[in-house]
Amino acid sequence: MAKSIPKLKQIALLEKIAQLSKAGIHQRDIAMQLCKYGHGVEKEIGQSCLDALGFGRPFSHGLANWISLNAYQSLSSGEAVGEFVQGVQDAIEALNVDEASTGALFKVLIKPIVGLGAILGISALLSKYAYPSLLKQLPIHRWGGLSQFSYDFGLFWLNYGVVVIVLTIGLIGFVALTISKTVTIEKHSITCLSINNID
Repeated sequence: MAKSIPKLKQIALLEKIAQLSKAGIHQRDIAMQLCKYGHGVEKEIGQSCLDALGFGRPFSHGLANWISLNAYQSLSSGEAVGEFVQGVQDAIEALNVDEASTGALFKVLIKPIVGLGAILGISALLSKYAYPSLLKQLPIHRWGGLSQFSYDFGLFWLNYGVVVIVLTIGLIGFVALTISKTVTIEKHSITCLSINNID
């Protein structure tokens, strides 16, 4: 079962592993150090790596459920060709790219979303407070087409805006969850494939 930890913690963990490996400490001893001196979940990760090594599997197999798919693939590729430290460095780089991409995407999307929300909110407020005053002065059938559309548009968001927002958030959450589960299944498949290759 996947227990992936936050990306910043993944980076910190892999940097610690890289530092120990560069110091000439063997993989089993790195796992033992994580078990003894690691903080919180690092102890579990250390035990997972020890278990993997105990079954004759690569060190990266013990990290498979704790790090992202890209990081795992980078690490296992380096380890498979005998370049463990380089594999760890590649995994760190993959995580840094993922983190930067996520942050950049959020920064790109947040302004349009906030802007659109403000426009829809203003149109709803106009339909509730401004247009009723106009209705008292001039019947709606005498309004221009654009004014009528603006009024109806604002009324729609006034009446159904909350429902639409909730459904949109739910849809985004569902898509994010689906993507997460797909990545987890892919990671599990890759892990099983690596085990079969070893066996």
